[in-house]
Amino acid sequence: MSSFALGGNAEMNGGWLEPVPHDLSADVRLWWVDLDGYASAISLDGLDAGEHARAARMAVGRDAQRYRASRHALRQLLASALDRLPETLVIETDEFGKPHFADGSSLHFNLSHSGHEGLIGVSPDRAIGVDIEVVHPVVDAVPLARAHFTDDELAAWSGAAERLRDRTFLTCWTRKEACVKALGVGLSALPASIEVGCKSDLRAVGVSFGMGRCEVALQSLRLPSDAVAAVALAGSEAVRQARRRFRQP
Repeated sequence: MSSFALGGNAEMNGGWLEPVPHDLSADVRLWWVDLDGYASAISLDGLDAGEHARAARMAVGRDAQRYRASRHALRQLLASALDRLPETLVIETDEFGKPHFADGSSLHFNLSHSGHEGLIGVSPDRAIGVDIEVVHPVVDAVPLARAHFTDDELAAWSGAAERLRDRTFLTCWTRKEACVKALGVGLSALPASIEVGCKSDLRAVGVSFGMGRCEVALQSLRLPSDAVAAVALAGSEAVRQARRRFRQP
């Protein structure tokens, strides 16, 4: 695997693309992206027709530009890791919406964005899921927490100081999202069935699927911004079990 330095006309010292530290495997790489800064500094060339079409469907031009920036940064980083040209990468989504390379490359990756911030994760041998949320007032937080949090998570969130309530909610939410994205089962998994906690700790999360059970490595992240984020890693057997349990008919 290469050094992950951006190629072409991009450099990693502009303040809009920065590596994110973590305590997982050293070969896992994470980057935080200031999407507005990236779009201003980089010519967003090399996207495919599907990416352009999705951006064109977005009602707000700023959202479309941020989407293009996130996909461009992802392509640059993946191309550097694979020693290929960004425009030659063919990225597809599977039945659960998980992105992967059409040519079967074993490099795992994931992307998340919220507002003007993005998070990209790359792993050489384990499935990866990342999630980021700009801290904001959570509308309908009470019914959402009751529906998607475990009893312990609900108690931890309810007991948080008022000024920390939104951050605590989003910390738990991003941790759950990272887990289901790593397993690649999307909305098929019930968030309330995955105990991730509301603290920003590193832990092995047990996930049950009927009679089966697997583990996902999970950690919340410290970002250059005030946003909250998490990363999760899942081995091939964990992904296989999860997908067999939730595969669409």
